[in-house]
Amino acid sequence: MSRRPRVILILLLLAGAGIAVTLIVRRPEGFVPEVFVLDKTLSVGLEQRPVQAAFIPGKDSVLYGAPWTPITIFDVATGAKREPLSDPSFGKFALSADGTSAAILMPGPGPATTELRIVDLASGKVRKTIPDRRGSSCWTWSPDGRRIVFAVTWMLFMVDLERGETQNLPIIANHSDRVNSLAFSPDGRLLGIGTDDGEVSLWRTDSWTMVQKFDLGSGPDPRTGPNRMGHVVFNRDGTLFAAGGGACYGTLDGSPGIYSGALRVWRTSDRSLIVSMNPGMAVVSISFSPDGAALAYSTWRQVQVVDLVTGKEICQMQGPTGRSPTVEFGRDGSLMTLDERDGLRIWKRAP
Repeated sequence: MSRRPRVILILLLLAGAGIAVTLIVRRPEGFVPEVFVLDKTLSVGLEQRPVQAAFIPGKDSVLYGAPWTPITIFDVATGAKREPLSDPSFGKFALSADGTSAAILMPGPGPATTELRIVDLASGKVRKTIPDRRGSSCWTWSPDGRRIVFAVTWMLFMVDLERGETQNLPIIANHSDRVNSLAFSPDGRLLGIGTDDGEVSLWRTDSWTMVQKFDLGSGPDPRTGPNRMGHVVFNRDGTLFAAGGGACYGTLDGSPGIYSGALRVWRTSDRSLIVSMNPGMAVVSISFSPDGAALAYSTWRQVQVVDLVTGKEICQMQGPTGRSPTVEFGRDGSLMTLDERDGLRIWKRAP
């Protein structure tokens, strides 16, 4: 081989090695691209604009909703779909802890009115109807199935399902912005609250006194300001509590905006921070794995799964699109994602 081809070959080999090194450096530590594989897809038309989906506790089924369409149950094993209630809803709901019932936000009997219908998912029978003329934004069902807590702007109300009574919860003064997310601990002793200004707090439900308030911090660029849109969730045994949010700074010259995100995990017993991550986009949905070893979160661009032992990323999947992307673990460790582009998708762990 002459000298010139030999030199060219050496340069190509060096260039190839450089590319390989660059790829390895850019790949996040612990990244395993095939931890989850796509198992099933349920297409949802763009005109439906799905807003919520959740695994039904104790079952291998998913309940999902879209505005002005009936709430639908999707059987993961068979792919069958059914509507427990034929009336159109607003697409928002709260599931009971035992998975037998759902509180579904429905249009009310009069103009500009809404109501919560407590529906038995097996029979479709409406157990109770609760007038909701306050414009609630989010709600959660207590683990014992006796109470529903819902938010109206920064105010909180609790409905006693046995008595049919509604009372104001005395925690208004401790929140300065709209309540964005609510979550009961599995034992019902704590209520987690996340607000649009990024405040996250824990409350005792026996006395309605605040345990602690947390801060999601700010992004690296001061122009984005503090992280907002607090979303809260407990793991299945209540030992961990997570919150996420983010912020953005829009530009007027047409250039891309500036974004920030925050994901925090605390130990519930002493409220010590065990995981702190700052994704590049706002965290809008969070779910703990059944064994508590991993946490999945969704931004407007991607879904990621994090190892809670090491704090490192296990894998990332195709990013969702739409206003309300959802991610949630099922009881068998499968992962469900929902977005406007690809609808409902079920991911299984790769062998």
